Amino acid sequence: MLTASSAPTDRPFVPRGEKFFLFGILAAFLTVNFATGDRCPIPTVDEVVFVDPAASLYFGQGFRSTTGFTQDHQSFVVHYGPFYPFLLYEWMRIFGFGCLAVRSLSYLLMAITAVFVWLFVRRQRLINQPVWRLVLVGLILSSFGITHSYRMGRVDSLAMAIAASALLAATLPGTFRRLAVIGFIAVWMPITSPVLPVYAAILSLIVLAYDKRRWREVAAGAVGVLLGGVFLFLFYSWHGVWENYFFSSILGSVKNEIRNESLQERIGGIVKDPSFMICYALLAGLALREWAAGRFTWRSPIGFGVIAGASIPGILFLLGHYPAYYSWLGMIPVAVCLCASLEQVWPRLRSRTARIFISGALGIAFLGLPLFVGLALAAWSDRDPSRVEAVARRNIKPSDWVRCPNAAYYAVRRHTRMTFCGMYRLTEKEKKQINVVLTLPGSAEKLSKEYGGKWRNSGDGVLSACGPLYIPKIRFYLNQLYYFQLYRRVESGGLPWYEAAPSSTKPESHR
Repeated sequence: MLTASSAPTDRPFVPRGEKFFLFGILAAFLTVNFATGDRCPIPTVDEVVFVDPAASLYFGQGFRSTTGFTQDHQSFVVHYGPFYPFLLYEWMRIFGFGCLAVRSLSYLLMAITAVFVWLFVRRQRLINQPVWRLVLVGLILSSFGITHSYRMGRVDSLAMAIAASALLAATLPGTFRRLAVIGFIAVWMPITSPVLPVYAAILSLIVLAYDKRRWREVAAGAVGVLLGGVFLFLFYSWHGVWENYFFSSILGSVKNEIRNESLQERIGGIVKDPSFMICYALLAGLALREWAAGRFTWRSPIGFGVIAGASIPGILFLLGHYPAYYSWLGMIPVAVCLCASLEQVWPRLRSRTARIFISGALGIAFLGLPLFVGLALAAWSDRDPSRVEAVARRNIKPSDWVRCPNAAYYAVRRHTRMTFCGMYRLTEKEKKQINVVLTLPGSAEKLSKEYGGKWRNSGDGVLSACGPLYIPKIRFYLNQLYYFQLYRRVESGGLPWYEAAPSSTKPESHR
């Protein structure tokens, strides 16, 4: 696949129409995401864990978090790497704090990723026909697994942009310039995510198997990763949390008993990403067709894609896990190889049925973003975050200690410094200080047993007409709706938990 010259100097002509359609795709992508970005999905545990360190900096509380599961709220945060939360903090300083403000960074990074991959395949002459380059851009922006990642505020959008930057840097002219840029980009890989250096190593080994002349680029990347790893070690050691980072982020990804994931979760990057399964099945089908015709060779986009699409998920699974939010690691190289292969094979397809079948399969692979947008439109009012914000504004004071579902994180976090959610494990002392809980109706007695004291339903909350709509087996796409009421700890001498809520306040629900 990556066997073209190291730095092509005569760049291929780009039709003006292709640029027009590219900008149109990017404009539509950004418009649709900004219009529906705070409606679907509802904030999840992963989102709040990644966002809260940046939010703590933004609200002047230091690099702390009340959403992680390996540290208390007074510890310096270690989760993946520090680059994304610090970048997100700077983004918040410009655009403020909120669901759409946070996710907009991911949308921009995804647009950058798509453009960089488009430039890469054009410069490397992997895909020469504009239509297949645009199909590739569409798959990157709209496939199921990738859409899931960038629509939920995780670090993966930044990781994708860094990986795409490294690919594009490999096409730069001038050996010194090319190697220097690759090395600089590689420095940020371990600082962003522990999986990025592993991903780069897997792809680098495959590339070297195809073209040993790429050893300089691979070596430059390895030096950059090493320097980034040294910086990360010194940074976390200086703050006294290196061991915590090593055991929670690195060892925790390798030893499944630490994460306690099911087999389905460990291979979620395959079974929860229909786009990847479709694209890889098409690629494998093309390989069999070419083999039957005596034209198959491993040194081709088809061969590269088959190897990369199997080895990346397989190796990461053997090293620990390949969850749904890692599906982009395999999807992007498979999508590149599939579009490059279809460009070569399509003219030889004489069967109308075969062309219709491939077009239909690709159409399904594009449905990730339309699915999320459709879910947002179908339950627009039930997914309205302003309703949650109204409940928080009416009931929560800055001095409150609040335990809330991940869905209520953005609204509650604006109003109090102590917002516990995600997978945070409360200590007994912290449980006694919690005085507000947002949870399911009818939970007062349960709260009394868990947190002690007496609890009373405030009568205020958000109860979606469809209920919580929480379907565990398919929560990857169908997230829960807002469905909770606010409970407050009863002060000494106040009404006990079993007294009726005041009639002056009623739960806010959409009918």
